[in-house]
Amino acid sequence: MPVETATEVSAKQRFNELLRHDVRFAELSMQGSLQVDMGGNSFSSAVNMKLELNKQLWVSIKPMLGIEAFRALIRPDSIFLLDRINKQYAAKPFAYLQQISGAPVSFAVLQDLLLNNCGFLEGQKFQTGHHGNLLCRQPGIEYQLAPATNGKKLDRLLLKRDPQQLEVVYLKMQSLEQFLVPESFKINISGPQPGSIDVNFSKFAVENGQTYPFSIPGNYGKMD
Repeated sequence: MPVETATEVSAKQRFNELLRHDVRFAELSMQGSLQVDMGGNSFSSAVNMKLELNKQLWVSIKPMLGIEAFRALIRPDSIFLLDRINKQYAAKPFAYLQQISGAPVSFAVLQDLLLNNCGFLEGQKFQTGHHGNLLCRQPGIEYQLAPATNGKKLDRLLLKRDPQQLEVVYLKMQSLEQFLVPESFKINISGPQPGSIDVNFSKFAVENGQTYPFSIPGNYGKMD
């Protein structure tokens, strides 16, 4: 068995410190706003999210006067969308989200980005890179983690898979019970499908037993 170098041991210890501070609520709700610039289109909206850890993420987007325009239910293997404006729905494999965003994300990565968690990289091998970043290389993809000064959470996370790159910059954290959760962060996507998403949460709540309502009206048509 290969012996770990001192650099690898140090990187592993720093990653384990991050992992120790992962948010581990079974269910969590978040309310706030987002600004999306993607594919030459942009919009801002109020957003409500409900997360059941490792199982599902429910999203409601209300851009005008509190009226819902879009609803999504995302699970590890699938994604369901309602477009209330055009009365359409979609039921797709999770890979559809990767396709429309151009980002190398899985459900585990998506939920951990929202929570400033590192659990999706648990068990991987790390090295220390430039500026003290933690590097993790897997076939075809590289992760760069920039821990905050306190070593408990991330200031920045970079996912690189040619030709696309996704960067998450955590701008502000807040305390929620014994954990730190991201109040404000920005997602930058560069490459053939560039874009950005600014997220600002104004309210968090631990909501065990919350519902994730999603039904398709009979008069809705299926998206191509």
